[in-house]
Amino acid sequence: MFILALFLLSFVASGASAQNIPRVVITTPTSAPTYTTSTTPLMVGGTARDNRGVTKVTWQNDRGGSGVALGTHTWSASVPLQMGVNTLTLTAWDAQEHQGHAVLTVTMTTAPPPPGPMTVEWEYRTTVGDAFQMERCIAPQPC
Repeated sequence: MFILALFLLSFVASGASAQNIPRVVITTPTSAPTYTTSTTPLMVGGTARDNRGVTKVTWQNDRGGSGVALGTHTWSASVPLQMGVNTLTLTAWDAQEHQGHAVLTVTMTTAPPPPGPMTVEWEYRTTVGDAFQMERCIAPQPC
């Protein structure tokens, strides 16, 4: 009992009480804990709150990549995905460096589709000297 009371006292004294931890909520593309998509990057957005104000919201993909979201109270981020399961962790920070986290597990099911059909207008004026050449480039392959 004494050890538990000492732990609780230490926890509150360090300034890390539940009231001081920022709260971050993911609302876009879903408020559910999982999401499936076939496109990348994924737009992720939501809200963050703290009793002393949120200074930044960051994101991290366990498959690689991290960054700072745009905005604090209402935030958004464009997150690149890899094929398969991507665990995205969004972190809200306050001025005292307290952190609150939200996690979204995103499954990318297929590679993004290639660009659709292309229409080219060309006026043919003469039978000699006109030539046309087109090359279709699809990332990440070089042209």
